[in-house]
Amino acid sequence: MIASQPSPTFREIALADPSQPDDAVRKVCERLDEYLAQMRQAGEEQQGVVGHAMNLAHARLIQEFRSVAEYREARRDQQHKFLEQVDELVRRLEHTHVGMSWGFRIYWMYARLLMEPDPTIASRYWPEIARLGKKGAGIGDALPKQGA
Repeated sequence: MIASQPSPTFREIALADPSQPDDAVRKVCERLDEYLAQMRQAGEEQQGVVGHAMNLAHARLIQEFRSVAEYREARRDQQHKFLEQVDELVRRLEHTHVGMSWGFRIYWMYARLLMEPDPTIASRYWPEIARLGKKGAGIGDALPKQGA
């Protein structure tokens, strides 16, 4: 069972001192490793909910930037704006929809790592991100439609 955790200082990490980028990356990687390790222990349904939220966050990134490559190439202020939007979703969901907040939180961390010049930092997490995303595929289709 995944549980609500105190919100990490995402905004502080995202806006970390540019003169010490390695510290921010290290913090994000440590936190992402913790979350993904807990997800591997979670049940299938919980993993599906988290994956669904990650898929929603990814769709939002694609809607705004058209591709991951364009997100990586976007101006830093545009990337930070996206991270702040995802962070706001986490904060709104973390006390009522823990699984969804975890999915947005994990995607936030992944998107933060995509900002790094070294693409291998984020790509090492891709297999686990993709695995959870597959578990979340179709969940939105199974939810009742509004007015139905």
